Amino acid sequence: MCSILNFPVCVRRRVVKGFVAAVICLAVSAAGAQAQDAPVRTFSADAGIILNPVKAEAVADFEEIMGKVKEALNKSTNPQHKEIAASWKVFKSKEAGPGGSVLYVMVMDPAVQGGEYAVSKILTMAFATEVQVLYKKFSDAYAGGQSLLNLELVSDFGQ
Repeated sequence: MCSILNFPVCVRRRVVKGFVAAVICLAVSAAGAQAQDAPVRTFSADAGIILNPVKAEAVADFEEIMGKVKEALNKSTNPQHKEIAASWKVFKSKEAGPGGSVLYVMVMDPAVQGGEYAVSKILTMAFATEVQVLYKKFSDAYAGGQSLLNLELVSDFGQ
Protein backbone atom coordinates (compact mmCIF):
# COMPACT_ATOMS: atom_id res chain seq x y z
CA MET A 1 0.00 0.00 0.00
CA CYS A 2 1.25 3.47 -0.91
CA SER A 3 1.32 6.11 1.80
CA ILE A 4 2.02 9.82 1.56
CA LEU A 5 4.76 9.21 4.11
CA ASN A 6 6.67 7.24 1.45
CA PHE A 7 7.04 10.40 -0.69
CA PRO A 8 9.94 12.81 -0.25
CA VAL A 9 9.41 15.70 2.19
CA CYS A 10 9.21 18.31 -0.60
CA VAL A 11 6.36 16.39 -2.28
CA ARG A 12 4.50 15.97 1.01
CA ARG A 13 4.79 19.72 1.65
CA ARG A 14 3.33 20.48 -1.79
CA VAL A 15 0.45 18.10 -1.18
CA VAL A 16 -0.30 19.64 2.23
CA LYS A 17 -0.05 23.20 0.81
CA GLY A 18 -2.40 22.23 -2.04
CA PHE A 19 -4.85 20.70 0.43
CA VAL A 20 -4.76 23.80 2.66
CA ALA A 21 -5.27 26.06 -0.38
CA ALA A 22 -8.26 23.97 -1.48
CA VAL A 23 -9.82 24.15 1.99
CA ILE A 24 -9.33 27.93 2.08
CA CYS A 25 -10.92 28.28 -1.37
CA LEU A 26 -13.90 26.22 -0.28
CA ALA A 27 -14.29 28.27 2.91
CA VAL A 28 -14.14 31.56 1.00
CA SER A 29 -16.61 30.25 -1.56
CA ALA A 30 -19.04 29.15 1.16
CA ALA A 31 -18.73 32.51 2.92
CA GLY A 32 -19.44 34.30 -0.37
CA ALA A 33 -22.54 32.19 -0.95
CA GLN A 34 -23.79 32.98 2.54
CA ALA A 35 -23.13 36.68 1.97
CA GLN A 36 -25.21 36.56 -1.21
CA ASP A 37 -28.11 35.06 0.71
CA ALA A 38 -27.84 37.64 3.50
CA PRO A 39 -30.19 40.62 3.37
CA VAL A 40 -28.59 43.71 1.93
CA ARG A 41 -31.30 46.33 2.58
CA THR A 42 -32.72 45.96 6.05
CA PHE A 43 -33.72 48.29 8.85
CA SER A 44 -32.64 47.97 12.46
CA ALA A 45 -35.14 50.48 13.83
CA ASP A 46 -38.90 50.73 14.13
CA ALA A 47 -39.16 52.85 11.00
CA GLY A 48 -36.94 53.81 8.11
CA ILE A 49 -36.69 55.91 5.00
CA ILE A 50 -34.72 55.65 1.80
CA LEU A 51 -33.97 58.83 -0.14
CA ASN A 52 -33.78 58.31 -3.90
CA PRO A 53 -32.56 61.12 -6.20
CA VAL A 54 -33.84 60.22 -9.68
CA LYS A 55 -32.95 61.81 -13.02
CA ALA A 56 -35.83 63.98 -14.24
CA GLU A 57 -35.86 62.17 -17.58
CA ALA A 58 -36.06 58.75 -15.86
CA VAL A 59 -39.08 59.38 -13.59
CA ALA A 60 -41.34 57.09 -15.66
CA ASP A 61 -38.77 54.25 -15.51
CA PHE A 62 -38.34 54.61 -11.74
CA GLU A 63 -42.09 54.61 -11.14
CA GLU A 64 -42.52 51.61 -13.44
CA ILE A 65 -39.98 49.62 -11.42
CA MET A 66 -41.61 50.68 -8.14
CA GLY A 67 -44.87 49.30 -9.58
CA LYS A 68 -43.09 46.00 -10.29
CA VAL A 69 -41.75 45.92 -6.72
CA LYS A 70 -45.26 46.46 -5.38
CA GLU A 71 -46.59 43.72 -7.67
CA ALA A 72 -43.86 41.29 -6.59
CA LEU A 73 -44.50 41.87 -2.89
CA ASN A 74 -48.28 41.62 -3.24
CA LYS A 75 -48.28 38.42 -5.26
CA SER A 76 -45.79 36.69 -2.94
CA THR A 77 -47.13 34.00 -0.63
CA ASN A 78 -44.53 34.90 2.03
CA PRO A 79 -46.31 36.63 4.97
CA GLN A 80 -43.25 38.83 5.61
CA HIS A 81 -43.55 40.22 2.06
CA LYS A 82 -47.17 41.14 2.78
CA GLU A 83 -46.01 43.02 5.90
CA ILE A 84 -43.34 44.83 3.93
CA ALA A 85 -45.84 45.84 1.25
CA ALA A 86 -48.34 47.08 3.84
CA SER A 87 -45.81 49.41 5.48
CA TRP A 88 -43.91 50.64 2.39
CA LYS A 89 -44.98 53.94 0.86
CA VAL A 90 -43.24 55.93 -1.89
CA PHE A 91 -43.55 59.72 -2.03
CA LYS A 92 -42.34 62.16 -4.68
CA SER A 93 -41.11 65.53 -3.48
CA LYS A 94 -42.71 68.56 -5.07
CA GLU A 95 -39.42 70.39 -4.61
CA ALA A 96 -36.42 69.61 -6.81
CA GLY A 97 -33.80 67.29 -5.45
CA PRO A 98 -30.01 67.66 -5.62
CA GLY A 99 -28.77 68.84 -9.01
CA GLY A 100 -32.29 69.19 -10.39
CA SER A 101 -33.15 65.56 -9.72
CA VAL A 102 -36.57 64.36 -8.62
CA LEU A 103 -36.44 63.19 -5.01
CA TYR A 104 -38.43 60.06 -4.10
CA VAL A 105 -38.77 59.20 -0.43
CA MET A 106 -39.59 55.63 0.54
CA VAL A 107 -41.14 55.42 3.99
CA MET A 108 -41.25 52.12 5.85
CA ASP A 109 -43.39 52.60 8.95
CA PRO A 110 -43.26 50.27 10.68
CA ALA A 111 -40.12 48.72 9.22
CA VAL A 112 -40.28 44.93 9.19
CA GLN A 113 -37.39 43.68 11.34
CA GLY A 114 -35.18 41.40 9.24
CA GLY A 115 -37.24 42.23 6.15
CA GLU A 116 -35.45 42.49 2.85
CA TYR A 117 -35.98 45.82 1.09
CA ALA A 118 -33.42 45.34 -1.70
CA VAL A 119 -35.20 46.03 -4.98
CA SER A 120 -32.99 43.54 -6.85
CA LYS A 121 -33.94 40.67 -4.54
CA ILE A 122 -37.63 41.57 -4.57
CA LEU A 123 -37.68 41.77 -8.37
CA THR A 124 -35.81 38.46 -8.66
CA MET A 125 -38.46 36.53 -6.73
CA ALA A 126 -41.28 37.54 -9.12
CA PHE A 127 -39.54 38.42 -12.37
CA ALA A 128 -36.54 36.11 -12.54
CA THR A 129 -36.36 36.06 -16.33
CA GLU A 130 -36.45 39.84 -16.73
CA VAL A 131 -34.75 41.00 -13.52
CA GLN A 132 -31.53 42.10 -15.21
CA VAL A 133 -33.36 44.41 -17.62
CA LEU A 134 -35.61 45.76 -14.86
CA TYR A 135 -32.75 46.36 -12.44
CA LYS A 136 -30.64 48.09 -15.10
CA LYS A 137 -33.55 50.44 -15.80
CA PHE A 138 -33.89 51.03 -12.05
CA SER A 139 -30.20 51.72 -11.42
CA ASP A 140 -29.85 53.89 -14.56
CA ALA A 141 -32.66 56.11 -13.26
CA TYR A 142 -30.57 57.31 -10.31
CA ALA A 143 -29.00 60.77 -10.27
CA GLY A 144 -27.00 59.80 -7.15
CA GLY A 145 -26.87 57.12 -4.52
CA GLN A 146 -29.63 56.06 -2.16
CA SER A 147 -29.53 57.09 1.48
CA LEU A 148 -31.02 54.61 3.95
CA LEU A 149 -31.94 56.00 7.37
CA ASN A 150 -33.09 54.08 10.45
CA LEU A 151 -35.52 56.20 12.45
CA GLU A 152 -36.03 56.18 16.18
CA LEU A 153 -39.36 57.53 17.43
CA VAL A 154 -38.83 60.45 19.79
CA SER A 155 -42.40 61.62 20.21
CA ASP A 156 -45.82 60.58 18.85
CA PHE A 157 -48.02 63.68 18.93
CA GLY A 158 -51.15 61.59 18.34
CA GLN A 159 -50.74 59.66 21.58
